Amino acid sequence: MKNVKPIIFLKLLTLLSLTCSAQDKSDLTLKEAINFGLTHNTNVLKGRLEIEKNKYQFNEALSVYLPQVKASASVIDNLKLQTSILPGEVFGQPGQSVAVRFGTKYNTTTGIDVSQTLVDVSQMVSLKAAAENNNLARLNLEKAKEQLIYDIASAYYSAQITSIQQEIAENNLSKIDSLITITRVRLENGFAKKVDLDRLVINSTNAKTELENINLNYTNQVLFLKYTIAMPMETDLKLADDQYESNLNIQTESSFPNITTEIKLLESQNKLHAINLKRTQAGYLPTLTFGYKYAYQVQQNDFQLFGSNVNWFPNSYFSFNLNIPIFDGGSKANKARQIKVDIEQTRLDEQNLKQNLAYQSAKSTNKLLQNKALLTVQKNNIKLAEEVFADSQSQFKGGIGSMSDFINAETALKEAQINYLNALVQIKIAELDILKTNGNLNSLNK
Repeated sequence: MKNVKPIIFLKLLTLLSLTCSAQDKSDLTLKEAINFGLTHNTNVLKGRLEIEKNKYQFNEALSVYLPQVKASASVIDNLKLQTSILPGEVFGQPGQSVAVRFGTKYNTTTGIDVSQTLVDVSQMVSLKAAAENNNLARLNLEKAKEQLIYDIASAYYSAQITSIQQEIAENNLSKIDSLITITRVRLENGFAKKVDLDRLVINSTNAKTELENINLNYTNQVLFLKYTIAMPMETDLKLADDQYESNLNIQTESSFPNITTEIKLLESQNKLHAINLKRTQAGYLPTLTFGYKYAYQVQQNDFQLFGSNVNWFPNSYFSFNLNIPIFDGGSKANKARQIKVDIEQTRLDEQNLKQNLAYQSAKSTNKLLQNKALLTVQKNNIKLAEEVFADSQSQFKGGIGSMSDFINAETALKEAQINYLNALVQIKIAELDILKTNGNLNSLNK
């Protein structure tokens, strides 16, 4: 009991330190988000468990080729002894048949059986299949990790870009509200029209609604990011202020994709098919096993296992058992044909996947180059739209510009901002797609 309080104190102290560290570190970088997800995401954890399970499956396949030892014991109560018919000459009754019962009421046997497979090619091939299954599980885990990295980066970039949209919307709302204040004063002094003030108020209301929708969208995106990386929803999360524009240094040269995890999975699957084909064909070969048994037996009419008058009689044997398959109705031959079809189908899947990856890589590269150029155009377009808006705003404040000119300038600015954000989103998606098709998503975690 003396150690209970210190243990509880240490646990509380550890929990408090973790809470404080979580509060101190509020900004989450993309790399930190990926590391957190790879540590806590359930799909990744299940993939690791699958690898562990496959290790046990390999040991299970190996155990078939190891010695098998078992002990046995049996007690038989012969309720009615079996009757045998013997010639009467044995009992002095020539020419007659005499019914005789042999044996004792109780037969008790205990023993140990040992068996060992000496030659079974199909079992040896099964070990290779178990090893390849382990490689398949490892590749599936790698694929789950890559998909998780893609999902995390996609969610992270979406939230970041939405935060830019928040800043733009807040800035636009601030400009409109400042004009409302000026117009209201001018209206009171008779230098403005009420319709102008009303149109500004309507614009302000619409801008506030737009900002609320953007804020809600950002909140949901952060929640989705927490869900993706398996972070508790109540965690106070703030994204790091990374560079939003293209900073991954993606190679844009059109080239054939690297050997991705998806291709490796199909290659591993075909290796497994080939092993299963060998295992099926090995079913035509003979098998040889060794057996040994040592046992004791007692037979008596009174159920008594131990005592001076109880005699246990030993018996033992060893054997070599050769099994030669001759005809199975074509079962193994048809199974082998099915596996050959599976091999050809997997080969075609691999060929199609490589073509698709090459297509996706070229498509994503073109998309990236196009949107990079478009982003530059839209950045310049925003500058021009801001200048026009500032000029219209200044003229409107000075009473020499019309409300229509101001509204048109504001609309043009919003369109330029939207086009800029759309180009930025497409760039991020294209970057992720290029990394995915080239098998380089893990570079985001380096």
